[in-house]
Amino acid sequence: MRMSFDSAGNFRNAEISAVIEKNARAGFGRTIDVALCGGLAFVLSVVLSWILQPVPTLHDEFSYLLAGDTFASGRMANEPHPCWRHFESMHILQQPRYASKYPPMQGLFLAVGQLVTGRPLAGVWFSTALAAAAICWMLQGWLPRRWALLGGLVAVFHGGLQLTWGQSYMGGAPAVVGSALLYGALPRWQKNQSWGSGVAAAAGLAILANSRPFEGLLVSLPIVVVVANDLARQMRRDRSKHGMTALIPGVCVLVLTAAAMLLYNRQVTGSCLQLPYSLHSRQYMSGPLFVWQSPPSTLPEYHNAVMKEFHSGWELDAYAAQRTTMGFLRVKSTYFSDAMFVLLNPLTLIAVMLGIWVWWKSGQTSFNVIMVTLPLLILGASSAVWVFPHYLAPGLPLLLILAIYGMRSARIYFRQTRRDHDRILKALAGAYLLLFAAQCVWHIKSVDHPWSMERERIITDLEQQPGKDLIVVQYAPQHSPHEEWVYNGANIDDASVVWARDLGADENSRLIQYFRDRKIWTLAADSVPAKLVPVDAAGITQTATGSPAEFHAIMSDTTQFFRRAEQSPLPDSTPSRSRDMQGKVD
Repeated sequence: MRMSFDSAGNFRNAEISAVIEKNARAGFGRTIDVALCGGLAFVLSVVLSWILQPVPTLHDEFSYLLAGDTFASGRMANEPHPCWRHFESMHILQQPRYASKYPPMQGLFLAVGQLVTGRPLAGVWFSTALAAAAICWMLQGWLPRRWALLGGLVAVFHGGLQLTWGQSYMGGAPAVVGSALLYGALPRWQKNQSWGSGVAAAAGLAILANSRPFEGLLVSLPIVVVVANDLARQMRRDRSKHGMTALIPGVCVLVLTAAAMLLYNRQVTGSCLQLPYSLHSRQYMSGPLFVWQSPPSTLPEYHNAVMKEFHSGWELDAYAAQRTTMGFLRVKSTYFSDAMFVLLNPLTLIAVMLGIWVWWKSGQTSFNVIMVTLPLLILGASSAVWVFPHYLAPGLPLLLILAIYGMRSARIYFRQTRRDHDRILKALAGAYLLLFAAQCVWHIKSVDHPWSMERERIITDLEQQPGKDLIVVQYAPQHSPHEEWVYNGANIDDASVVWARDLGADENSRLIQYFRDRKIWTLAADSVPAKLVPVDAAGITQTATGSPAEFHAIMSDTTQFFRRAEQSPLPDSTPSRSRDMQGKVD
């Protein structure tokens, strides 16, 4: 058995060069394979969305939707609203400009979907399709054509790519695209140092820098070291002219990307060197981003109780839980086990382990860069307070390289030792599709966000009525900060439905005066179900104080709800805690 696997893994650098040459001769066929994977992924995403009807739920999704709406409106950021305190919400900047705190790549995809089809979700379909196509293209540089196609099909039916990221607005797929372009360019560059491979690598770096900049840096560093080492070795032999010349187009792409990023920072924060994310952290965050940091000495000022609870309560609790060695290991083991469930199913996990074992036994040096990058990504991501699955999205293409490499080695072994090897491989392919189907069923049954579905229903119902509406959301003291109703698009004044926070009688009266041409509603968000009540301007000013009988009538239905909440275990000990924690994702 060892001899068989040793021969299966004897896949050295020379063979990668042969693979690239053979795939290059395939020419048009390779392009068809890439297009096939992208097309199938797109169709599957559309079908799944038709079945699942995904709605935004987590804070991050609403923030990305704001970015997409802003870009679709032809702007990088929006002017702050005169009543901006009523519209403050998680992961949103209100000052100096109204914008998302996140890097722009996911928002750009959503903007494309909104402009092309009128639905931001279409941008998610496009990014998912590009991710599957990019993975197929990447694998063509590492493995023979049919195995690259198999890897592309594995990506098409990948549960994390199609369900976790492909049926939400959270992102994940753009970082997969960037990483796949970068690691697909590497073997092509090492083979012929063409300008095309340099441009592909630069495009991958640009996408990573604008989707997952920290994790993108971690997966990019080994590539930079490899390329720099190649150029240095060529310089010692006076052969670096071709390589340096081939890098020029890619460098131009990176320069243009850097200029665009500086311009974007200036539009959002007022400073070219101030990232929206870091500005938001300074304005709102009570806890640090990394476990080795200390919380700020002075807590930010919060204008509503929900955001204060989110940032100074849940945020600090997550940080404090990892300040001891055992706490750090416990929390990080939970994060990484959840992430592995998204990144790999049992079959691909076995294939990855097999690929690692064959690499170890064979001494295949071309895979060394991957075996350095993956631990670097895991260790680097562990330093952050939060590690959610899409943080590790840049590592998915690398895992699939190892998985397909392991599958190819297994097929060589089975072909040498068993006559029915084709039957075994077909059974494994069938099992993979059944696993994906099971993931789809589980995903459908596990969707349980009644409040976000109710929010979408309210918007749909009001948009079908004449006139415009203003909804003032009133939360009970025990309200979960992870169920946030107050999010708006880029053009608040032009929106048919505007969501605003209840900030008390004085602030509400100014809000009502500003939106005096709208129908006014109050929403008791913690009623079961949520209760939407029309009121006049005087009524909303009164109900904000919490004293009139009307407000008590609105909130009376929540009594049993709060009694149940008081009797339930603390959030840290309930299964729903893991879902709630996903509200703080970046």
